[in-house]
This record gives sequence, C-alpha cells and structure tokens, in this order.
Amino acid sequence: MGQHIMVAISILIIAMCIAYAALKLYDELIHEWLNQNVLIGKKNR
Repeated sequence: MGQHIMVAISILIIAMCIAYAALKLYDELIHEWLNQNVLIGKKNR
C-alpha cells in the first residue's frame, strides 16, 4: 500500500514539472511573440 502512494506522488510531481516546463517553453514565448507582432501591427494601422 505504501509503495502505491509513493508512485502516485511521484507521478503527480512529474506531471507538474512537465506542465511547468510546457508553460515556460511554449506559452510564454508564444505570448511574447504574439504581443510583439499583433500589437505592432495594430499600432501601425
């Protein structure tokens, strides 16, 4: 029983780390790129 809890906690921690990495690698970079390109395009119109 104790081993199952450790496996579940490990999977939860790994999933949280993967989600954080995806946020940093994709979401924030794409958000920054969109802000630069879309906002610059709107300001020039």
